[in-house]
Amino acid sequence: MNYLIFGLVVLALILGPVGIIAFIVDLVKHKSKKNPLIILSLSIICLVVSVTLSVTTDSGSTSTNVGSTPAYSNNNATTQNSNTMTDTELFAAKFCMAYMNHLKNPYSFTVHSVWAYNEGGGKYQTFVKFTADNGYGASIADQIGTMGSLSYSDLNQLASSADYVNIYTWGSEPAYKMVGKGETLDANKIQNYINNNYN
Repeated sequence: MNYLIFGLVVLALILGPVGIIAFIVDLVKHKSKKNPLIILSLSIICLVVSVTLSVTTDSGSTSTNVGSTPAYSNNNATTQNSNTMTDTELFAAKFCMAYMNHLKNPYSFTVHSVWAYNEGGGKYQTFVKFTADNGYGASIADQIGTMGSLSYSDLNQLASSADYVNIYTWGSEPAYKMVGKGETLDANKIQNYINNNYN
């Protein structure tokens, strides 16, 4: 899509000056100005289409909401259903909730698949495929994972500050997942925990 937009912009930038020069030449020679006007029209059409495609493409990404008040809680003892969750499942759910604070519509966050790895010592890695509504209300598929190993204190920082989003999250699979470590978690169980505890 980016190549198409770039091509249309380049075409518009070439046709525009050619049309103007041809229009001036025909004006001086008192010829018909039909062909230069067609060239100029094509230039304008290419420019309008490229801008439209660019705006449509940009609206497809999930938007973040930096100014939101965190609705994430790290209180393991009082959260609903935490007694039915393994340590790994609980961390994965809380990772999702920490990240949700930065979405335009966090309540639209829907988990589709979850992988996680408990490294021990309170360190985890996780990778989540999800959908969420962007700023235009369209549901967009995306993925997010931990960058390296994270602890609960890292999740607190991720939940409360946009500065940490790019440091602690990314859209690629963690290395441990690529080499077959960790486990695939029950996405419905994670989603139910989020639904009961994110407010």
